[in-house]
Amino acid sequence: MSIPYCVKYAPTRVGELCGHVRALKQIQDLLNTQDANPILCVGVSGCGMTTALRLGFSDAMDLKELMCSDGCVSVCSSLKHTTRGIMSEIMGEHKGVLTIIHGISMLNRIERSRLIGVIAETKTRTLILHDEDNVPSMKILN
Repeated sequence: MSIPYCVKYAPTRVGELCGHVRALKQIQDLLNTQDANPILCVGVSGCGMTTALRLGFSDAMDLKELMCSDGCVSVCSSLKHTTRGIMSEIMGEHKGVLTIIHGISMLNRIERSRLIGVIAETKTRTLILHDEDNVPSMKILN
């Protein structure tokens, strides 16, 4: 059985990425200077945002990925559950937690508002990924 090219030739370290290195540095600077404001990453679907974030932050932080296709209630309850994990982080039990939220465009305006409210309430470090067809590469909005 042959291995799919996307698996066989996927980057395994940040040095193998084509682009996004500047965006990763910008995100790292924002995470170091901000308390818990969500960071919006905008890019074309398939441009490598998720891969870049996994490679860039998996060594330094525990990554938790949430899918908005699971529904707003599920994502919000997962964020609240993650907050309990942050308490053990404060006690020095493990490295920081970074939550990556996929597909926010699937939620309606009220659900997006509720989600942002939960992020603010729980003070979790959050990256929100948004697919946008007319953006040539990953952009960071704060």
